Amino acid sequence: MATNPDWSTQSARLRWARETSGLGSARQVAADRGWPSSTYITHENGSRLKKGLSEEDARKYARAFRVDLAWLMTGAGEPRRTAEPGEVVATIMGRVGAGARVMVEDHADAWPVVGIPLEIAETCELYEITGSSMLPLFHDGDVLAVERRYLTPQQLIGRMALVVLADGTRLIKTIKRGPDGLFNLTSLNFEDIDEVEIVSAGRIAWVKFAG
Repeated sequence: MATNPDWSTQSARLRWARETSGLGSARQVAADRGWPSSTYITHENGSRLKKGLSEEDARKYARAFRVDLAWLMTGAGEPRRTAEPGEVVATIMGRVGAGARVMVEDHADAWPVVGIPLEIAETCELYEITGSSMLPLFHDGDVLAVERRYLTPQQLIGRMALVVLADGTRLIKTIKRGPDGLFNLTSLNFEDIDEVEIVSAGRIAWVKFAG
């Protein structure tokens, strides 16, 4: 990829990374990720970068926008790697946000991700973790591959899965057996949800950990 003069500063590289990520405006991204919008926007326009991005902030942004950390920090190398043999570019279909709730994107708003094994791309739907709702198990920017072949909840007792409730809500939760054919849902950072009807459940088959 040819050198772009707009990559000459950290703020310019950060802005480019966000604009090419498909995640929306600076304000929208900050809101979705739980970042202070005023801080993020000043990082993009460079007004708070006299000493450069901290490693913590740079790592957070690199994960969110799927760019190389060293490139974001220094401009060295390429911003995004290409697929290796046996890997493909697949489509992220939605996000896992606050409360481990799954938000499915409209097809036009779905975005690509590199480095997905071919067999995973062919059999699974991909969802990206946003924010800290699933710490410490999953981090911001991790990608969960959920099998398209949905199972009954009884087949996934004791397993973490994407569950679809009777009202259409989608969640990433661990399924526990409840009374009278209902189920209890548990997670690390939120209160349990007891005695719910699960319409279907998808097994988490693979995880792509961010940087």
